[in-house]
Amino acid sequence: MTFVPREDIDSEVIALQTGEGLVAYPQPFGDIKERLTDPIAFQAHDSLFYEGLWLNQRGPDSGDILSSEAVRKALIYSLDRQQIANTALGALFEGDVPVLQCGGWTPVQGDACQPDFAGYTQDLDMARSLLEGDGWTRAEGDTCYSKDGRELIIEWNTVAGNQRREDVQAVVQQMTAPVGICFDIQNFDAGELFQNRLPFMLHDMALYAQAGSSDPSAAVLYDLGPNGIPTEENGWAGQNYTAWDNHPDAQTLSDLVNEADTIVDPAERLKLLNEAGMIVAEHVVWIPLYTLNNVTAWRTDRIEGPIGLWGATSYSTFKNMYDWSLVG
Repeated sequence: MTFVPREDIDSEVIALQTGEGLVAYPQPFGDIKERLTDPIAFQAHDSLFYEGLWLNQRGPDSGDILSSEAVRKALIYSLDRQQIANTALGALFEGDVPVLQCGGWTPVQGDACQPDFAGYTQDLDMARSLLEGDGWTRAEGDTCYSKDGRELIIEWNTVAGNQRREDVQAVVQQMTAPVGICFDIQNFDAGELFQNRLPFMLHDMALYAQAGSSDPSAAVLYDLGPNGIPTEENGWAGQNYTAWDNHPDAQTLSDLVNEADTIVDPAERLKLLNEAGMIVAEHVVWIPLYTLNNVTAWRTDRIEGPIGLWGATSYSTFKNMYDWSLVG
C-alpha cells in the first residue's frame, strides 16, 4: 500500500472520485453525502478529537478583551451551540448532532466528560446583561458594544478554505450580531496557523480541533507551570493556548490536572478530573462545540475487506489494512 499525502479535503475527495486513491481519511464536510456517492462508501466514527472556540487571553489583538470572564460568558450565552453543531456535522447524523458539554475530553473517554457546559444555552438578554455589567455600552445604531473608546471586536482565526469551519464562522456571526459582539475574521492556511501562530501565541480566538487520547489527561491544556503557557522565556514550550491565569481558580485547575496525572486509582483520578471540568465550565476558559468525528471513505469497486472498523484516533482507519485486498 502506498500512502500519498493530500493537504486539504477537496484533494482527498477528488482522489477518491477519480480512482487515484482507494482509501481516504478526510475531515467531515457539509456535502459529504452528495460527494461521496456509489461506488464510494464512508463511515463516520466517534473520536477523541474535539472542536471549539479557543480563547487566547494573551492574544496580540483581543487578549485583553477575552481575559474578561464577563465577555467570555456573554459570548457563550449568545451562541446556539446545537445549531452550530448541526451546521458543522449535520451531514453525518439523521437527527441533532451531539453538543460537546465538557471542556477537555470527549464522550469516548467515558466519565471524564461530564455535562459541565449544559447550562449554557442561548440567552441573548443574559449576554447583554453580562456585557453591560462589565462596563460595555451600545448606543442606538451601533453595531458593536464599546468600552473606554474601544469596540468589542474579537479577532477570530481558523483554517482558510476549511468549509466546515468557515460555515461555523458565518452562523456564529449571525448569532452574536444582535448582542453586539463583533469579529475580525483573519484565517490562515493550516501551516501558518498551527506552526507559526498557535505555538507563539499569535492567535486570539481560534476555531480548531484538539486531539485527545485514550488516557484522559488534560494537563497540557491547563498547566500553569514553567512550561505550561508558551512564552519567549520558556522557549515557547507548552500547549496552554488559552493562558487563563487571572483568577485563583486557574491555579487550582492547574494543580488538579497535574495531580490527576500522578494518581493510579481510577476513581480518585476521575474525581480530580471532574473537579477540573467544573472549573473550566464555571469560568468559560474556552467554548466546546462538538466532537469532531473521524471519517473513513473508500472505493468499494476497487478495494474490499473489513474497512471502516476503526477510526477513533489518527490514522486508526488503517489499523487492519492487512485484511484488505483489491477487488478481483
